Amino acid sequence: MNKERIFCLGRPIVDIFAEVKESHLESLGLGRRQKDKISEEEIGMIIQPLSRKADYFFISTGGIEINLAINMSFLGIDVDFSGTVGDDCFSWLFTNDLEREKAQNLNLFLKSKEGKTASILFVKAVNSNGGRKDIKMVNYGASEYLPWDGSTKNILSRATVFFSSLFSANTFETEPVWEEAISFAKKLDKKIIIDLGGIDTVPKGILRKVVNIVRENADIISTNVKECEFVQNYDKKEISSVFSKTGLIFITRRKKECLIFNNGKEVCIPFPTEKIPSESERIFETGSTDAFFAGFISAFLRGANLKQAGRFAADVSLIKIRYPESHLTKNSLKGIIGGEYAFNV
Repeated sequence: MNKERIFCLGRPIVDIFAEVKESHLESLGLGRRQKDKISEEEIGMIIQPLSRKADYFFISTGGIEINLAINMSFLGIDVDFSGTVGDDCFSWLFTNDLEREKAQNLNLFLKSKEGKTASILFVKAVNSNGGRKDIKMVNYGASEYLPWDGSTKNILSRATVFFSSLFSANTFETEPVWEEAISFAKKLDKKIIIDLGGIDTVPKGILRKVVNIVRENADIISTNVKECEFVQNYDKKEISSVFSKTGLIFITRRKKECLIFNNGKEVCIPFPTEKIPSESERIFETGSTDAFFAGFISAFLRGANLKQAGRFAADVSLIKIRYPESHLTKNSLKGIIGGEYAFNV
């Protein structure tokens, strides 16, 4: 079997997680309904007071493509990641932190732009009865640019697999670069994998174009139930019919199961019930789908069949949700490396 190498093109993002008492929301400027997208100044003004009042506060490197890149590198696949960060204090998370933690087979090719590194703020507001309200705010920052030049093309040329998501095609600035990169990968006969994450944020003016690019080029598609429903409502037909040219389509259903369409034939892979966390456990679902997909692809590329790869992916995902990072780490994977699976991870 040829040695696989994945090229990931996408948006490096700082994921900021906080759990705070609902009574603090007004003083933090979070009392009224927040718009999803906020400015660099707005998110900067929120973070410091939030970190002081939060019962829980954690910052992690994130973004679909960087999560997949990190996860797959820890699972033993060679990975190159290309994206853009700002010139602010958060950009060190993609250099110092990942350099310290990363597997040796992860290579980061980061371009720097003036401005803040993209960030997403996830807040769980807890009321006196223990009920939770989710608040999410996004600042795209410097990641509204995707790097695409001669050096990026050379990095992609040595890969066997191209990976990106629709979150990286959801602005009028990034979509043309994203499209050109896919076209280049197609000409080089690379396997093309697209995650539908972010499809509900793609502007209506380019949504049909983006969906058609995925339809015509993707060899493998990953998605979840929410994104799948968006596609089916948009096209008025089943996702397997929308993307009939795609060999494999994955649909994860939270912690329950994964449906796989293999050239139109449906395969269901249930998650092991004995490993699903109880309601009393603190879980971190951000990045769990990325972990599932990384587990599946890393096993599948090593020759595992669909059910073997699915079971392995479910185990990887259920490990991830017990850790706050948006991706796997060496520590979190200790329970699965060298375990029950016949293929080598």
